[in-house]
Amino acid sequence: ANTKNGLRATTGSGLVQVAGGSASSNGVHGVEVFSTGPVLLSGTTAAANGDVGLNVQAGSGALITVANATVNGSKGIGLFVVGGSGVVVDKLTVKDAVGAGAMFRLAGPTMVSNSTIEATWPRADGKFGDGIIVLSSDVTLQNTVVAKNARAGVLAMGCGDIGNSYGARLTTKNLLAKCNAFAIDYENGSGAWLTPCATTAKAALVDNGGNFT
Repeated sequence: ANTKNGLRATTGSGLVQVAGGSASSNGVHGVEVFSTGPVLLSGTTAAANGDVGLNVQAGSGALITVANATVNGSKGIGLFVVGGSGVVVDKLTVKDAVGAGAMFRLAGPTMVSNSTIEATWPRADGKFGDGIIVLSSDVTLQNTVVAKNARAGVLAMGCGDIGNSYGARLTTKNLLAKCNAFAIDYENGSGAWLTPCATTAKAALVDNGGNFT
């Protein structure tokens, strides 16, 4: 355990790879990566960290992959992804995060599959507590469970400052949303994690099969 981050990597265009390992009980983030090149997190566990469990911020030309990762008990967001030309998340488990179990901000086409996000709690100010938050990103949820989150199973919010027509787009394929305060919330405009926002764009929902309870 460290007073700041468990693992922090800052790099240029080369591949950043974190295979296996555990980052637990650190004062700030479990794993933090800043890169203009591709990022691969595989088999990584983050538990009981003071803020974000897995924090990945990449350039617009970088592919981000998170596979077989587990995040438990973060005092902030479980998985936070910013940027990337594309994002692939497979077999991610997040439990007992705060604010958001997983958040995608200004990300390229994103596929989240075979994952479970549950028991997300509100922040200290009482806001959020959502399983997955999509901010000005294009995210597909496939064969994924969002359950027992304090507010929305999924929140999609658009902001028109990134040059797309939809702001945020959420596509579901066999999404199971159960025992949340409500299943899906999609809104226009900016939010607490998306500023500045000079203009607004609608969030769009494409439902290709889901079970919302």
